[in-house]
Amino acid sequence: LLRSFYNMSAPSSEKYREKWKKLGLIIAYSGKPLLPERDSPFNVGKLIQLPEFTVDEVQSLAMQYKIQMDSTTISLIMRLVGGHPYLISLSFEHLRNINLNSQEDINNFITQSSTQRGIYSEHLNKLHRKIQDDQLKQALYRVVRSQNPVRLNSQIVEKLEEIGLIKSSGTGTDFVEPFCELYRVFFNSIIR
Repeated sequence: LLRSFYNMSAPSSEKYREKWKKLGLIIAYSGKPLLPERDSPFNVGKLIQLPEFTVDEVQSLAMQYKIQMDSTTISLIMRLVGGHPYLISLSFEHLRNINLNSQEDINNFITQSSTQRGIYSEHLNKLHRKIQDDQLKQALYRVVRSQNPVRLNSQIVEKLEEIGLIKSSGTGTDFVEPFCELYRVFFNSIIR
């Protein structure tokens, strides 16, 4: 249906083209279409990569959740989950219901969160199920075990990036690091 609407709008006369402009569609998808380009209904849209939240955006989100946080707490949470919008949101959902009164409370929250039963457990276990291929597991294990960026095969990099587990380190092509510290801690303990 989407493909037919899109195809109808292209050759339409000027009279109908204005009407078709009113039909604006954004199709969000992850990865590459499985079908050839001309057969896939999902190749109409444009792939949009959402950037990670900045410190200011996280502070603003905390205010929207009505959570009082100092910059130290925000930097600790961001050190754990980076600027990952979904993980930040999960953190704030949880933090809204508990009181962190000391640095020890914050450290306990961060330590407990990175376990298989923490607040991120559903997300982490879902990611873990996506890497059943031994080659992906071994590559991810190399990445999470190293404190420095690791060079991987470009095909492996592409697959792990599509899952969202790694990101480019900025030191060169194919040099990667875990997307966030949460992934490093979790996958370091779960993959052997």
